[in-house]
Amino acid sequence: MSIGVQLDWLLRLLVAALCGSMIGYDRSSRLKNAGIRTHTIVAIGAALAMIISKYGFYDILAHNNIALDPSRIAAQIISGISFIGAGTILVKNDGVNGLTTAAGVWTTAVVGMAVGAGLYFISIVSALFIVLVQRIIRDGFLLQHIIRHVALHLRVEINNNQQEITELKQTLTEAGVQDVKVQILHISKDRMVIQLYGKVEHSFNRNRLLLTVSSQSNVKKVQMD
Repeated sequence: MSIGVQLDWLLRLLVAALCGSMIGYDRSSRLKNAGIRTHTIVAIGAALAMIISKYGFYDILAHNNIALDPSRIAAQIISGISFIGAGTILVKNDGVNGLTTAAGVWTTAVVGMAVGAGLYFISIVSALFIVLVQRIIRDGFLLQHIIRHVALHLRVEINNNQQEITELKQTLTEAGVQDVKVQILHISKDRMVIQLYGKVEHSFNRNRLLLTVSSQSNVKKVQMD
């Protein structure tokens, strides 16, 4: 291979590292486990694998009766990165954390693949889109003006008393929760677990609501989904 071609490959790795670092910096600024190093390495590795897939077998192809599918390595990158993404997903107390990080790592690999394939423009634009989506949707900067209300779910353990459900609904309504609905999840002789559904504005203080609900004498346990 000529020096010019190898310099082009080097440029692809550098662009992949830049895109991965940009995405990783956004995650690192939010104190996520998968930060700059993880996203940068994933992007470089994916770009390198794509370069190998496209150009690594030229010497073999010079022989007769040999044909290769350059997309096979690309397909394996997709499935391989999925395992890394799965490792960032945690399930705890009926809640799931890490889905955005897993999706970000997987998509960073795809950006690296695009850079490795020489698609510079679409790679850089995609990396910028990823950062913008993560910031805008996470912070609610844009959604606050599009979607006025978001869903609120509370799981509460209280005494087995219908009156206490009514009082709890009234507490939520007075706190600013709209369209409060109740679903009984479990009931025993002296206890019941209920799920409260409602909608609140983006600026709603959820922590204050948790303190208000948990401070009531009839509430044994409260959890916000």
